[in-house]
Amino acid sequence: MCAGRREELILQRKRALKSQHAVAAEIGISQAGYSLIENGYRNPTPEDAEKLIGMFGLPDDYFGDLDAEKEAQ
Repeated sequence: MCAGRREELILQRKRALKSQHAVAAEIGISQAGYSLIENGYRNPTPEDAEKLIGMFGLPDDYFGDLDAEKEAQ
């Protein structure tokens, strides 16, 4: 995920007044795992990406082609 998208994800979380821990709990991963996503060290799974898209009202293609990633699994 590019730096601009990471920054937007952080901004959306802060606008929602949520901590990394709260977001992580809502999507069912650890805070450390979510921190890795925000800092660009890990991409979210397609399922986690869908949850984040819904939570923050992000565009459907925000994290790339989720359908292709699901089919590859």
